[in-house]
Amino acid sequence: MPRTALDRRLARLMLRWKRTLYPMSSIWRPRTILIGMVGLSVLMTGCERFPRDPAGTLERVEKRGVLRAGAFENPPWVTVEPDGTVTGVEVALIEDFARELGVSVEWSHEGAEDLFASLEKHELDVVIGGITQQNPWRTQLGFSLPFATIHPGDGEEPKRQVMAVASGENAMLMRLEAFLLSRRDEVEALQVEDAP
Repeated sequence: MPRTALDRRLARLMLRWKRTLYPMSSIWRPRTILIGMVGLSVLMTGCERFPRDPAGTLERVEKRGVLRAGAFENPPWVTVEPDGTVTGVEVALIEDFARELGVSVEWSHEGAEDLFASLEKHELDVVIGGITQQNPWRTQLGFSLPFATIHPGDGEEPKRQVMAVASGENAMLMRLEAFLLSRRDEVEALQVEDAP
């Protein structure tokens, strides 16, 4: 049966109408799927552990079995006893964090500037001591999200307490932040308990 010009025209209109209604159907052709799978596998081979620590702080802590923590005196956050032991709100938090990682803590206590310099050189893994977000080292180090806020009163700005890690050590920082967020209620209780 010969096709008329009208039949051919009607067939073309129906084909256009079908493409308008189902525009995605051409995407699922086998060639397109194969190209997509190859592209995805190429992208996946470039992926590493994210978030990433360029200096490998978190991995090194887990492998070594020791978290090297620096603490400078700032009661009630950190108190250095005459015999060299460290106590305080942040000390308790770091010791709990180390237990969560399955490692022990090796404490170093000096002045704040010395500890920050050691942290910057990756000689320490974390530094504590009632550090606030306004600390001048904030541009050279990585600070955690605030885990406590102190309201001094008398119209002063609230002070937000943070902990410091080496700059760029995002896996370590994120693990520490997740821990601190999970302990927010305990931090408030420890503050009240250790308040002067």
